[in-house]
Amino acid sequence: MKKLILLAFICFGFGLSYAQEIQMEQLSLITKRTATWCPNCGTYGWELFEYALEDNTDKAIIVAAHYGGSDIQTNTSSAFASNFPGGGQPKFFVNNESIPLTSGTVDAARASIKDKVDNNYTMSPQAAFGLSITEDAGVYSISGKLQFLEEMEGDFQLGVYQVEKTVIAFQSQQGANAEHKQVLTIPFTDGLIGEPLTMGTVSADTEFDFSYSLDNPADAENIEIIAILWSLESDETYTYINGIKKDLTDTETTTGTTDPNTAKKYGKLQVSESGITLINAQRQNIQLDIVDLQGRIIHTFVSNELDAGEFTWQMPYHLQDQSGLFVVRAIWNGQFVRTRKLVQMK
Repeated sequence: MKKLILLAFICFGFGLSYAQEIQMEQLSLITKRTATWCPNCGTYGWELFEYALEDNTDKAIIVAAHYGGSDIQTNTSSAFASNFPGGGQPKFFVNNESIPLTSGTVDAARASIKDKVDNNYTMSPQAAFGLSITEDAGVYSISGKLQFLEEMEGDFQLGVYQVEKTVIAFQSQQGANAEHKQVLTIPFTDGLIGEPLTMGTVSADTEFDFSYSLDNPADAENIEIIAILWSLESDETYTYINGIKKDLTDTETTTGTTDPNTAKKYGKLQVSESGITLINAQRQNIQLDIVDLQGRIIHTFVSNELDAGEFTWQMPYHLQDQSGLFVVRAIWNGQFVRTRKLVQMK
């Protein structure tokens, strides 16, 4: 007997009572691929990362992605590090481009990183984010908006992550209590790197809302939230498009509340053992799909206008005997998205 397990996690679709202001800027992504056991990561790699933070903090998202058995790696940091070209460590990347580095070229690598970040910052973004955070009794609500600023085509994925500004841990050549900066830890989105957002042609001005929460973190002031729009390529690598970052404690002064008009305007999506239920608030265009973790549509329930009401579907016959993790995704009017995850086991 197969069993559907709902992972109660709404990935997109809860707006706040105030809008997130879109930041019309092109941030770069600086990634250091590193490991605690790596001697060079604790010498010239350590030095270059300090320079990168000093030079580019205002214009870039900066992360240290630990992998390869590092003491402070996570599944996400390992996948993140392995996403970029080439092998070995320490390696530095601006977006997806590797920066040449040896012990004798630290100054040249520093200048190259800064030049690329400065140049990227002058470019008009293809897509941009807004991000707001509120706090109530130790629960942090993270709400964002992604807006496509021009027509784009691709397999787009969203990644939202937690970064720890300082982690005290061993580092070869630095000692037992080294201060590791900007350590990538866990994702809020599903998948190790990204979660399916939309596939195909996306019109300019299309917007997506997303929301997550973090309950009573042990050290809130040490946490940075980053959100990234990726393009998933045919070789299963992720190409950086744009992103945003915000300290977890950089909260809004106005108390945020879930906007009741969101459900009234669009609707709800529910998944249970009895089936997949969509509650549509009014007559409007709906696309309801099952997608895999790579964002590929594996079944479409509906893709047209639906009247207001409650509609329920069963898992399609060709998927009923398949075990695994699936994402059920509803898109209202081509722009507002809710997703639910479910695990199906025989």
